[in-house]
Amino acid sequence: MKTKLRIYSIVLILLFVNLYFPVRGQQIEFNALVPADEKTFDFVTGIDQDPNGFMWFSTKRGLYRYDGNHLTSFKNEPLNPNSIKNNYLESVYIEKNGEIWAGSLGTGLNLYEPNNDKFTHFQHDPQNSSSLINDTVTAILRDSEGTLWIGTHQGLERFDDKTNQFIHHRSVKNDPKTLTNNQVRVIYEDKEGTIWIGTGSPYADNGGTREDGGLNRMDKKTGTFTRYLNHPNDRQSLISNKISAIYEDDQNVLWIGTGLNGLHQMNRKDGTFKRFLYDPAHPEKFNGPPVNPSTSDYEHITFFTQDSAGNYWFGTVDSGIYYFNRKNEKILHFQGSAESTSGFKDNGAWKAFTSRDGIFWIGGTQGTIYRINPFQKKIDHVKISSAPVNSFYEEQNGSLWIGASHALIHEDKKIGITKSYEKEINVSKENRNDIFDIFEDQQNNLWIASYNSFYFWDRKSDQFKFYKNDPKDENSISSSGALDIFEDSKSNLWISTFRGLNLFDRKTDRFTHYFLYPDDISPFGSNIMSSILEDKKGDLWVGAWNGGGINLFNRETGRFVTYLKGSGIMCIYEDSEGILWCGGSDGLYTYNREADNFTRFGDFDSMTGISNAYNLTEDNQKYIWVGTTDGIVRINPARDETSFYGENFGIEKNSLTWGSAFKAKNGDIHFGNTTGYYVINPYELLKNSKAPKIVFTDFKITDVSIKPEKYGPLKQSLADTKEIRLKYSENVFSFDFTVIDYANPDQNQLIYYLENYDKGWLKPSSERRAYY
Repeated sequence: MKTKLRIYSIVLILLFVNLYFPVRGQQIEFNALVPADEKTFDFVTGIDQDPNGFMWFSTKRGLYRYDGNHLTSFKNEPLNPNSIKNNYLESVYIEKNGEIWAGSLGTGLNLYEPNNDKFTHFQHDPQNSSSLINDTVTAILRDSEGTLWIGTHQGLERFDDKTNQFIHHRSVKNDPKTLTNNQVRVIYEDKEGTIWIGTGSPYADNGGTREDGGLNRMDKKTGTFTRYLNHPNDRQSLISNKISAIYEDDQNVLWIGTGLNGLHQMNRKDGTFKRFLYDPAHPEKFNGPPVNPSTSDYEHITFFTQDSAGNYWFGTVDSGIYYFNRKNEKILHFQGSAESTSGFKDNGAWKAFTSRDGIFWIGGTQGTIYRINPFQKKIDHVKISSAPVNSFYEEQNGSLWIGASHALIHEDKKIGITKSYEKEINVSKENRNDIFDIFEDQQNNLWIASYNSFYFWDRKSDQFKFYKNDPKDENSISSSGALDIFEDSKSNLWISTFRGLNLFDRKTDRFTHYFLYPDDISPFGSNIMSSILEDKKGDLWVGAWNGGGINLFNRETGRFVTYLKGSGIMCIYEDSEGILWCGGSDGLYTYNREADNFTRFGDFDSMTGISNAYNLTEDNQKYIWVGTTDGIVRINPARDETSFYGENFGIEKNSLTWGSAFKAKNGDIHFGNTTGYYVINPYELLKNSKAPKIVFTDFKITDVSIKPEKYGPLKQSLADTKEIRLKYSENVFSFDFTVIDYANPDQNQLIYYLENYDKGWLKPSSERRAYY
């Protein structure tokens, strides 16, 4: 008997997504990746990405695969003929079908087949003229026509996939239509399909004389080459014949990097070069690295490229790396030193690569791999001296009110005047009066709830009328400390206070009191009402602090029906789909009307639950934004994925204030904090976001990895498998899976369940494995 197994996965991801906001100054954050043994990769020679999204690195310590969570190494095993031939690698290139080519120093070319988990080796055979011409493989490229090109220390190779034979292209003395030099350093195909080959090593022990090398343009039809060389008296020629970097940018400009730190733009029509020489008078401008008497003879431009934001990067061996921002037209230099605070610790870098999610990778010459998010910027923060900021309100005319602890601030942008009310509301540096809510009723009256009083702002007189608790007057407000204000569909004005819910009669200035626990008369006891909301069905909900939960209030009887008793509720919100949310000290909840209960968003055991939900709002794209202890959480419209913005985005931990989430009329989201407030543009954030990808990495039966085979459970690679059929005896199995997202992989988290078997979502093991 065979049983059909279907497994469905869903991911709730906390990640640093691609983001762009206007900020003060430029931020480049280098996130280092090192092997598990805490050593370096020794020297990173190549970077590529396979079809499933895994990153691959060729290094002087072997070949590595990275999924954002684990590094898997592929090293030579002397007793295993199917292992890689040598750990000392020079290059890596990945085919569209997922096969990996790895070039080595001295032991030839390796082809790895992931489905079979084995390496095939191609080496020089003196008895076979069609074998690989040399066993040091420095560059690999399959062009747009499907031809595989291999660069070696003895020329350029064209590989015939059908016969596994190599066709050689070498330098021939006194033949100007052949390669300038046999030591190939880089192979590049431009947008027109032209193949460019850079030759010549700057290292004296294997690079020949200073004149050896050059740039070559190949004519694929004839197999001939056009040469471009340094001419000492020609400033429009190359600075050096040691060609190590070729790149065509998004403006179709061809860039050439050479020895002697030479950086050039090439005019392909006339074969001339524009040199970018270092200008000590203007080091901030775009130019090549400085060259001086102490510069090593082997120093050269190792790569030149653009990141996904369109900005330029180029690397050197010992002089660091350079970043040019095309918007502000300034160049930044990073180089490892004891005083370095940028996060880049290497002397220089050898390779750079942009993965499909827009993340930029750099391989350092001292063996560190760096991950950079080109779009990651610190979220804009406005500092206010009267902070903390607890509330906002925007009038119809666009003027903004900000409620802080030491002032009520009114910004009228039309007339350009900002007024701060301090004495008027009895606050000073020594005397706080936290303003928790600013509310405009249907008569355009502005009401303020604060720590010391509930009050009304008179527009005409610019004066305030205060309402405070008078123990001798049972019709006064039940507590001077007011927290939230809400006007219901019948124009009733409700105020939550530190002691009870109040209904305010604006005609008589009388308050009617409602208490969750009438016997509790303490000023900060069990009757602290934090928030009020009338939903679209007309039900009035009241949140209570100190374990009072969320309460459905019956306006006819004055009684409360309590949900989530024991939870301290801070905020209530109804989204555009009519879903009721509430947040508090132990999490974020949604209301199920059919079941008449609240369920926690996420799962306690999966680590995806949101704790200490201080405030929440919804943006124009239907994303929910939640302020928490650790930072800001964004929930997607499908409500099955979360994104986290914390310290890496400038959100200070434990700084967000209660109840301060606010959506402005232009769609920006504001969050108050202890020193001011944050402003988020959701549209700009979403524009640069890319969805992560879930990948199954292994399938095991009784802890034995199953490989694809004709008569086995896996007929093809696991990544391509849609269905697995097992025998009744194959009833102990497991899946390994991961999420491919490199923006902030440390915070990616997954939950899973097996349909028709598991009762709820489960947290995988530390290996991201599901056992059955």
